[in-house]
Amino acid sequence: MKVGDLVRVLDLDNTCTPNREGTGYCGCWFCSSKSTRQGIIIKRLSPGVGIGSEKGYWSVVFDAGEWRVYGTEMELVSESR
Repeated sequence: MKVGDLVRVLDLDNTCTPNREGTGYCGCWFCSSKSTRQGIIIKRLSPGVGIGSEKGYWSVVFDAGEWRVYGTEMELVSESR
């Protein structure tokens, strides 16, 4: 992953599902802001430990605003040129 790539944040814990009462979704930032969970990487904040571009924290701009995401919590949708 690199700056300019389009990414999608994953629901790793399967917590972003309708609650038992069926009145809505969990209270995470993505659900509460009704985000599509797709965004563009604008900055690498830390390289992380180990080998691989998926490690470390990234700053990503989503339709709901900017958010920091750990590399293993997102998947690549489209690479920038």
